[in-house]
Amino acid sequence: MALPRPTSAVARTSTILVASAALLLFGCPKKSGDAGDASAEAAVAVVDAGPEATNAAQITHYPDERAIDHESATVKTAKTNAQKAVPKGDLVATLKAGDSVTQVSEHNGYFLVLFPDPADATKKIEGWVSKFAFMDPPVAHKAKIPTCGDGLHLVSDKVSPLNLRCSKICVDDSDCPSGKCEAAITIDEKGTPRSTNGTPEVMPVCSVPVVVREAGAAKPAAVSVPKCASDETLYAQSEHAPIFCSKGGSCSKDADCKGKGPCVDVMIMQDDGNPARTMHGSPMGDKICK
Repeated sequence: MALPRPTSAVARTSTILVASAALLLFGCPKKSGDAGDASAEAAVAVVDAGPEATNAAQITHYPDERAIDHESATVKTAKTNAQKAVPKGDLVATLKAGDSVTQVSEHNGYFLVLFPDPADATKKIEGWVSKFAFMDPPVAHKAKIPTCGDGLHLVSDKVSPLNLRCSKICVDDSDCPSGKCEAAITIDEKGTPRSTNGTPEVMPVCSVPVVVREAGAAKPAAVSVPKCASDETLYAQSEHAPIFCSKGGSCSKDADCKGKGPCVDVMIMQDDGNPARTMHGSPMGDKICK
């Protein structure tokens, strides 16, 4: 049966409004190409937000750095510097105790962290910070303090508690045949961590400890000290090389030894296996025929 026709302007207006509402609710019929258009619209909606940090292009990255999935951390030292590179790089900003950061990468004892830009808190910047920035303050070191040899530095891999050891400075892993080049905190002769304006002094050193004697202690038992005849002296070609007995006989070149052996540089050793030292603390040396 046919529907009755509208009899007034009001009725005609009502009919138009109902039809418009139906179009809005159910939409217009899709054409054959509409599915492709929808996919194109979705693709356009995906926008590359770019790097999280506004200074990302200025930060140095390393082939062996380890990615971290945005771990929150809090600075515990009084102050710490965020740098563009490690172990030394241009300053990005100085962070203080209580500052919250986000760790996104790690390399040789340093963390790459994100934090609000001090100049504009609505933006983020990033920088490399040493691992010691996130450790508890140091406690007093009660054990004996190692005596480091020439070219070695007293350091610690932790600040609470300290684990004092001697090691050599490095630039990268290639300088450390038996270990990694890691950040370590420097220690003074009293066993106290060094700091500047509350910021721990950090240096890159080889991670494998260098064997040294503690003050007043004998050389480790692994080093054998032979018993020499009354006319012989203890020598070694370096501080941790095997110790041997020899009658000595100074030389300056192999020809001076007259076929009895090469002329070598040696250190004069004591009965306890430690080098004899001058009044200034330097090892006493000589050149002898071996």
